[in-house]
Amino acid sequence: MDINYVVSKMRAINDLIDAGSFDSAYKIVKKLLKGLEDLNTISANRMIILSNLAGNLIDIGGFSNKKSIAEEGLDIFINNKNDILTVTTESSYYYNLANGMGAVLSFNSRSDPNIDTFIKLNDVKNNYWKSYKFSREEGDVHPELMVNLANALKRQYRIAESMDYYDQAIAIDDSIPQAWVNRSEALELLNDLSTTYTFKMVREVIRGYEYAINTGKCFPSWIATYQRKIKNSEDLLAESFIDNDEDVGTDERLTLQEYDALSHYQKFCIDNNLMLSDHSLYCNCYASSKDNITIATTEKGFFGDFIVPMEMVLNRLKAEYSLARKMFFEYKVGSECFDEDSEVYYSELYNGEILYENVEKLRISFRSCFGVLDKIAVALCKLFDLKPDRGHIYFHNFWQVRDEKRKDKINKINNKGLFGLFSIAMDLNDKNGELAFFREWRNDLEHKLLVIHEKGMFADLYHSYDFFDDVKFIEKEEFEQHLLQLMKIVKSAIILFMFTVRIEGKRNIPDDVLTISNTIERKTS
Repeated sequence: MDINYVVSKMRAINDLIDAGSFDSAYKIVKKLLKGLEDLNTISANRMIILSNLAGNLIDIGGFSNKKSIAEEGLDIFINNKNDILTVTTESSYYYNLANGMGAVLSFNSRSDPNIDTFIKLNDVKNNYWKSYKFSREEGDVHPELMVNLANALKRQYRIAESMDYYDQAIAIDDSIPQAWVNRSEALELLNDLSTTYTFKMVREVIRGYEYAINTGKCFPSWIATYQRKIKNSEDLLAESFIDNDEDVGTDERLTLQEYDALSHYQKFCIDNNLMLSDHSLYCNCYASSKDNITIATTEKGFFGDFIVPMEMVLNRLKAEYSLARKMFFEYKVGSECFDEDSEVYYSELYNGEILYENVEKLRISFRSCFGVLDKIAVALCKLFDLKPDRGHIYFHNFWQVRDEKRKDKINKINNKGLFGLFSIAMDLNDKNGELAFFREWRNDLEHKLLVIHEKGMFADLYHSYDFFDDVKFIEKEEFEQHLLQLMKIVKSAIILFMFTVRIEGKRNIPDDVLTISNTIERKTS
């Protein structure tokens, strides 16, 4: 084989995969792998070809649901890690590794979850987070990575976050069918978790499948499935919204009018996906501009002495989250320099630290986010009798699933919202979480010296930091970027907490007792 022959065959493999001819593509990949050692080229080229063929095996195995083929590709990435990293970026390596791990892991998000499966799913997600981190450092996050990261989050019921990444990917490239299909599937899963749906939600499900088909890039064998899902959703609209005769164009026009009438702050919250609203996950209308999530819904009731106390907790979460969000907004629109009219004067130490009132709002917002998470942990411990035998309750580590009894207890609770919260806790855990640095920053803010400074302007003329053993330095842009990510994670946690309690409230309705309705009114003052 010569290099030109191999390149032509690799193009053919990609064309066959795009056409859904997986068996034919697999045969060519195997043939090329067999002759790779005899290929007359430099070792770097040989490793690039091996990496690409391994990625082909993962795609073939994943799309055709043949785990053994995906495992062949995954093994190549694992066994040749160091060599592959000499010819590709770290973001690309971990992206392919995560794709392979996800393809060989069997889990249906509509089935009953368990701790062991979620830990395996977390390993997949960790590698996507690694790829995402390295992509940011390399200066470019590809939309395909956003889609697959969103898929990993969706599999762990983190719908708010997954929808955000799908929308980001679509904004970059709206011709990726997997983005549209999985966005629609996420909305269908949202319907299952929230136990409610709206006309707009169902319309968005239909739109996603239609757009996927219209890209012209769907596997022919899958189009019939999408068409069937479109038909089912259209039937649901016809049955449930008989009086709604608005066409899609009119609905979109009215939504845009409502959005244009919103305040600067409301638009900021919607544009950055920071509203505590189911509706805001898929719509920008007026209804999306309010933190209107509640445990009790107007459609169906819930049963249990815990409903009102948990609604009280949800009120507290909303209050603290909304303050964190407002602080972040005020920072974004506020002054980026020292206010000469301020009553505070600082000593000029020429050490690069940003000291003015506006940037302190970032710190307040960050601290508030972790306060919200820990309060969710306290409520879960009370609701499910999961309080640890000793120590304080913290969101990231109260789970203690290494204890087989606690693991079995959580599995038996069998609550998808709770498992979604467990997924977030694993991200933040310092033992295996790729986002554990958030907790480190929180601890540094509370107990150490954390210095926020301008990019490229760090200096310390008087050596003011040398006196201390441990000072944390973070560029303002990096802190701001990660705070936005943290706020989206906390939003996801609050919504999952609401779903968790709803699920418990629905399964507790007894069949043999007389129940009397108790309406929870909206607080007005």
